[in-house]
Amino acid sequence: MCFQAWFGADQSPTEVELIAACERLTSEGVRLGITLLREIVKQFKGNIESLAAALKKSTQSMSEANKAVNTLIIALVDCGRRDEAFLVAENCAYVTGFARQKLDRQDPDYDQESRGLEKSIINHLEIGNMEAASMDLRKMDRLRQGPSDNVLADLSWAYLHRGRKLDAMQLFKRIKTTRMPLLISLMSKFSAERNLPACKELFSFSKNNPRAVDILVEVLLYSGETNEARRLLDSLSNGKIPPSGRSFGRVIVKLCKANDLEGAYGVFLNMRSLQLHDPNAYVSLSGLLRRRHRIEDAFKLSDELMRIYPSSTFSYNCLLDNLLASNNPIQHRRALRVFEEMERREIPLTDSVYAAVIKAHGKLHNKTECYRFMEEASKAIGIPVPIASFNSFLFALGEMGAPEDAHRLVVSNNWVEPDDVSYGIVIRCLAKGRRLHEAEELLESQSARGRGLFEHEYLALMTNYANEGNLSKVESMFRRLLARSKPSSTAYNCLIKSYMQNNDFEGAENVFRDMKEGPVFPSERTYLSMMKGYNEAGNYRATVEIFLEFSSNRAATLPMMEEVIVAASQSGKHLYVLKLFDDQSLLPSKR
Repeated sequence: MCFQAWFGADQSPTEVELIAACERLTSEGVRLGITLLREIVKQFKGNIESLAAALKKSTQSMSEANKAVNTLIIALVDCGRRDEAFLVAENCAYVTGFARQKLDRQDPDYDQESRGLEKSIINHLEIGNMEAASMDLRKMDRLRQGPSDNVLADLSWAYLHRGRKLDAMQLFKRIKTTRMPLLISLMSKFSAERNLPACKELFSFSKNNPRAVDILVEVLLYSGETNEARRLLDSLSNGKIPPSGRSFGRVIVKLCKANDLEGAYGVFLNMRSLQLHDPNAYVSLSGLLRRRHRIEDAFKLSDELMRIYPSSTFSYNCLLDNLLASNNPIQHRRALRVFEEMERREIPLTDSVYAAVIKAHGKLHNKTECYRFMEEASKAIGIPVPIASFNSFLFALGEMGAPEDAHRLVVSNNWVEPDDVSYGIVIRCLAKGRRLHEAEELLESQSARGRGLFEHEYLALMTNYANEGNLSKVESMFRRLLARSKPSSTAYNCLIKSYMQNNDFEGAENVFRDMKEGPVFPSERTYLSMMKGYNEAGNYRATVEIFLEFSSNRAATLPMMEEVIVAASQSGKHLYVLKLFDDQSLLPSKR
């Protein structure tokens, strides 16, 4: 064998000669196993890294190269050349568990000292002496003999409990066996600080544990990386361990808050295909469908939620919200029957449930019942008056045509301190009752006090000023909203509708053009508002042009189809109407 010429040589072979010899051996079918390498290592006195490089280059794949180098590490340890084995291991892409165990084993002198240091670390941890434990750990590292996984885990937990998260993470990364509770605790701590890079690094050790996925999704959403969170869930959906329903629910809730119905529904369908569920997802998506006036779809979701969680307060709350979103008194009475069913089945009655019942009685103009249920809510919750029930009572007063009573209560009452929602409800009630001057005064006074009033209050004033034909006030309220925060597409839609309502088509067209050029792109409702305005003014040609602009990029909705049908029919283009249905693949509604 050509290696025998080297064993007795005064000079070590070059790397080229080593590669040639290794390739010759492997080509002849000789396996460079532990026995052969042990004999080579015993007599080879040259640079051991050259031998490792020769082994890597003589193999045909990365896995074979790693296997050969790990075998060399074991051979070096068996021959007592431990320091050289560490050098080879440091440059190895992957060190197997068996090779690592070989490296961790010491000769008797090393073993005795390392065992003493390990016991010392344990003793220091028991008495809480972290500095001494850290010093012993550094001594073991200098001996190239780290402690066992159990000691590393204990030390990492100790660092974590003392707030030294980075040190705890560095020790965790040295642990070879799975320590999922420690990993989850570390991710939770970094999640509380919204430290996305640290959470991502730790997640790589999680083997896609559902709880780890949930934490990472939470941090991604907080950091504004909604699309990355969606991609993460999509990539894990077909894995052996799918994400939890809670992870999907977080993303759906975030998308619903961003008014992204298409995105939220896509994630929802993915969650449902995996037979996963999250109550928050159903509630948020149902609420978004209500805001988009798709009440039938919202009812379908609440019915599905009721089938999945038949005894959950979540399910009943979702159903009550859908019933109260309607202007039909029959639905309001049904909401009261749902409440009676909850009492009969002893479903926990939360503050939000009492608030829904008070709102239902308000829509039915039952003032006495509103007071009665406020008292019941106070007794059930155990506080003078729950804020949600108080706010529902203010809403009920507005529904009953008594905004002045709501105003008086929010200014002075002996029940509860009103919050931002309370003032917002009263402002909307005053605006709806045509008491616009009082509503605007209350808005200005509460804004000056730093109240976090919502966009709805400004929109209520804009709508009612538009109903009175006061466009200058509408523009003033929109400018104040613009100075306060970036308005949503809903605010722009309200402004366009106000212009259209008062036959100021030039103003509406200018706003529409600004939306297309600015950060808030026109929504479906924007196009629909433009089409309705043009139809009411008899400008059917403009309606068709707006429709064609929208449908060239997106599928038209049925309300838009109905408006363009009116325009086309009034223009005498009946064949064009039939072609529209064929092009859009829509079934005509009863209307």
